[in-house]
Amino acid sequence: MKLLISLTLVTTSILATSHASAQTQISTVLECLALAKDPINWPSFRVPIVFTQRKNYLDAERNFNRQRDNSAGKEVFVGDVSEQNLITITGRGAFVDRPSGWFYKFSGNVKNDTTNKISGSATDRFENKRECSITFLSSVPEYSDSKFVQERASNLPSNSDEQAKKQLADLAKELREKQAALETAQLELKKQQGTAADNLNEQRRSIQAEQDKLALAAKDLEVRQKTLESGQASLKQEQSKTSQSVSFVQNLLDGVILPTSENPESWMMRVAAVPVQQQQFCRIVDQFYDNINKVYQTRNDIKKNSLFKERQLSMAALLPRGEFANWVVQVKEVTQAADGSAAVMLQIPNHRP
Repeated sequence: MKLLISLTLVTTSILATSHASAQTQISTVLECLALAKDPINWPSFRVPIVFTQRKNYLDAERNFNRQRDNSAGKEVFVGDVSEQNLITITGRGAFVDRPSGWFYKFSGNVKNDTTNKISGSATDRFENKRECSITFLSSVPEYSDSKFVQERASNLPSNSDEQAKKQLADLAKELREKQAALETAQLELKKQQGTAADNLNEQRRSIQAEQDKLALAAKDLEVRQKTLESGQASLKQEQSKTSQSVSFVQNLLDGVILPTSENPESWMMRVAAVPVQQQQFCRIVDQFYDNINKVYQTRNDIKKNSLFKERQLSMAALLPRGEFANWVVQVKEVTQAADGSAAVMLQIPNHRP
């Protein structure tokens, strides 16, 4: 918006010296062909423009909104009429939200009885050019007579043309500076976009790496699951074998030692079958527990140690290799050992012959 206001101020400053002359409104039509390189964004158009003529000077301005994206813009035109009725018009256009724009340039001789159109072109900052024209509808500007020339000379400084040129040059310089600033900002934006793209790619790579890790973990979990299932199958097989072994031992013991038809609490039926070695073992154990209770009551550590030593010597003499055979026992419990084999808990009769 600042740029367009400055354009208007330049136009006003150029035309501010013609207070004494009358103003004439001239209706025209501005036409431009589509830009060959980009006809979609820059199509052909035809719009009306009303010029104001003050003596030999022309000016006009136009506000518009681009149909494609509704971007607001403005165009300013200034011109003059020479003694040979050569009309020269220059213009400047830009959008409100960007400093860069385009330039118009028109020139031509017009006469009311022959032609009322002057030709020109519009050029953007990339030197893209398209043909344009201005057609005068209501009347054609004409050069003022000597009376108005004298009036103009008396009211305008002698260097008014130079001032106008200087103001236009200053405006062009300001536009170039703003264009350079815009290009710098665009380069910075591209750099930021590149940095953002690099960060996004890095994040994508990091996410991909995490996904790869999760895939490997899932695969490892699947392998472990299969191994566990295989181990469970093997365990079931071992349990089945152990169950068969336990059943075999149970049947063997039930048939040999204590038939299921007998009362497990009745040991007297088997007294005659108890071997002497087992009977002696029971006497040693029973005698030890009787004596140890008495020693604990007297709190005599020497006798206690002596009792333990005597029991150890008696056991060593009774079971030289720690083995026994043909004893009468009762099966209390059958379990599975840590190595998968069957473990049998046996109990001797609590009997004193």
